[in-house]
Amino acid sequence: MDGDHTYDDRIIAFLDIQGFSKDVKESQNDPKLFYKIKQILGNLKTMEDKTSRSIIFDKLNLFSDDDRTILKNGYECTAVSDSIVISFPAIEAAFEFMCIELAMLQWDFLWKWNYLLRGYISRGPCFHRDGIIFGQGYSNAYEGAEKNESHKLPYILIQDELVINSNPDNEPTDSLYKKDHLDRYFINYASLIKHSPTYTIKNINAEEQLKRAIHFINSEFENATSDKVKNKYYWTYKYINQRINL
Repeated sequence: MDGDHTYDDRIIAFLDIQGFSKDVKESQNDPKLFYKIKQILGNLKTMEDKTSRSIIFDKLNLFSDDDRTILKNGYECTAVSDSIVISFPAIEAAFEFMCIELAMLQWDFLWKWNYLLRGYISRGPCFHRDGIIFGQGYSNAYEGAEKNESHKLPYILIQDELVINSNPDNEPTDSLYKKDHLDRYFINYASLIKHSPTYTIKNINAEEQLKRAIHFINSEFENATSDKVKNKYYWTYKYINQRINL
């Protein structure tokens, strides 16, 4: 049976852009907000383009030629409104690359677009091709992000086995992932802020990016009308403060 009729063992990330739906409604009467949303969605569509993404994979000197080929040929991304789904064949290099990419993406959304991201990364059987995605691996990622009542804070949780299998002896305090208050792993995006390519490919230095991010967080916290929303921004401020020593 050919690959179009089988599930693959894949690593899947389901991401949700917090507050995006509310802004879409408000953009009906706000031309600037309308343009911002259009630009964000346009950028996300470029993530779906496997041809343009191939250039990135070809430059990944961190990985072997075989791993780069698997990443390039197996990469899939589907972005619909406020949801982003990214998946790779389940190899160790894919998990490491995904952690790096999601860390950069999460920071970019915060300082540049003023949005928080929440999500979940899982591994399991999944069909993901040409914008079509289904399977238990995808269901686990979706439910981990959207249906988990204990996952209300704005970070990307990781299935425990992915971290344990990638490096059994690793203590994640200063790595690409760390543990939350419930002893769950999540993407430690602040650990890459000062070293991320986002600092070299933008015409805005690290200090200015941090300034913009903190201004947004403080503003949203002050204007929040519910404890649920305040908690998201309060947690984000504390998290960044601990990692960057503001």
